[in-house]
Amino acid sequence: MTSEERVCKVSDLTPELLQQILRRSLARPGLTVTGVRDPEELGGINTNYGSDLRKLVVSVEEEGVSRELHLVAKSALQSWAAWGNVWFNLFMFYREAFWFASALPELGKLVTDEQASALSEVMPRVHLAYCNYQEDDMARCFITKAKEKGVILMENLVQENFVDMKVIERTSGGGVKTAHMRMLLEGLAHFHGAWSVWLRRGVDLGNRY
Repeated sequence: MTSEERVCKVSDLTPELLQQILRRSLARPGLTVTGVRDPEELGGINTNYGSDLRKLVVSVEEEGVSRELHLVAKSALQSWAAWGNVWFNLFMFYREAFWFASALPELGKLVTDEQASALSEVMPRVHLAYCNYQEDDMARCFITKAKEKGVILMENLVQENFVDMKVIERTSGGGVKTAHMRMLLEGLAHFHGAWSVWLRRGVDLGNRY
């Protein structure tokens, strides 16, 4: 992540910066951002998780072909209530940014290639995940702590690759089977086990929790 990509609020996401972020994230150096629409602010939907949501539609062009990328930008809450995140060491926005920027890539190294591929299929593609507490001192006196600041920029699954499980249940001839649930729970257990091992090592990124 470059210094320019330490984005603290959604308004910092200029077309030029979005182009830089998307070129890096998508590994498309020839991609050009031709326009950005800000169609809807999703106020209040994610407040309990320490962030505000906003939909973005980014028009891009590459090799003469134009398309639209539907994105969601999440920014850390800046209301008075947000002080509780740092005063009581909740760090809700930091935890989510940490998951996407650091923990998820590390987890992918601890499981099999098949498991890592399956994990990537159920996660939104995240182009940017930054929080000031990735660099700030989380342990300093609460009086001097700053509010969480940062932005997570991800694909909008509702517009892109959203899978409605209710539709699958209605059309799969009887809904989710016991075998399906067992398979899911066993897979989840593998991920929890790998995550626990990584945290217990207490080295590298694992010492952040």
